[in-house]
Order: sequence, then C-alpha cells, then structure tokens
Amino acid sequence: MADLDDTLHGLLVDRGLVAPRARVGTLGEFIDDYIVNRSDVTERRRGKLSNAKRRIIDFFGDVELRSITAGSADEYARWLLKQVASTTAQKECQIASQFLRHAFRKELIPRNPFAGVSVGAATNDDRQVFIPRDTIAKVLDKCPNWQWRSVVALTRYGGLRCPSEVALLKWSDIHWDTERITVTSPKTARYGKAT
Repeated sequence: MADLDDTLHGLLVDRGLVAPRARVGTLGEFIDDYIVNRSDVTERRRGKLSNAKRRIIDFFGDVELRSITAGSADEYARWLLKQVASTTAQKECQIASQFLRHAFRKELIPRNPFAGVSVGAATNDDRQVFIPRDTIAKVLDKCPNWQWRSVVALTRYGGLRCPSEVALLKWSDIHWDTERITVTSPKTARYGKAT
C-alpha cells in the first residue's frame, strides 16, 4: 500500500477499503516537530539536532518528505564532506537517518532513505595528541583568572568534558573528605551513567 500513488490510494479510501494517509508535510516541518517533541534530550543535543536540520534544508530545500531518495541521501553525505569535518559529517548523517527513521516508523514514508548511508569516520585519531605538563603550565600562566585556570586544570588533569561536565560542576560535587569529585555527565546519562 505504501508504494501506491496518492490517486489510487485515494480511490481505495473513498471506497472504505483503507485508512487515509497521514499528512506528510515538508522536511522542515517534520524535523521541527520532531525536535520539539524530543523532551528526553538536553538543550545542547537539541541544538545539535537544529544544526543538522539547517544543513539538511540547505542541501535538499524544504521539500516534501517523500521526495528524498536513497540516491539523494548518498549525495547529501558526499556534499557534507565538503562542508564539515568527516567526524561531523558522519554524526550529521546519523542524525539525518534518525529523523527519517522516525518518519518511517510513523508510516509517513515507505522507507528510510538514509538507511545504510555512512560517510567519514566516527573519530579522527589524527586530532588525538598528548599535551605535556609544561605546555599546560604555559596555558595556565596565560589564563586571565582562577575560573579559567580551573577549567583548564579540570579538563587536562581531571579529564572532564568541556563545556558540558565542567559547566555542571557544583561545590557540593567536591568531596574534600574522600578526595573525590562527582562529575555529572549528560553525554553518558542516556546509557545509565549519569555521574
């Protein structure tokens, strides 16, 4: 039934043989609705979804959701590689697939055109370098105040993610008696590791 054109499907609806199709709408409308209804994600994640939406609309335009094909999804992936780093391209292809998978599961489209689309690498090992203590000491000397020195020390020596984990740190998270720090981690919270 999903492959029938709207005219033939409409005839079947008129005769009471099938239910009417849900209004599909445009790509932009669908993604906006998806983002608004993701109450389970952080504001930071919502921002990443919005950034991905902006690039998707830049490439496809605000087209009807059903007009996106697997071939155009492949073209989008290649286009993304020219716009952003390969790790960002990979992540944004995953987000695009997430958007269209949701449309498929809502039965607004017959298949997810981004299924199987992969581009770039999930990590860029070339960017991983060891920063020696003497370099960090120079950075600490150039920091304008104690707050900036704390951020640098927490990220370099404490291993905290910046800005997410550093920004969420509170005085009550520092346990002086046991020489421990409780780190709130929104990135791993969805995997059952909130701290």
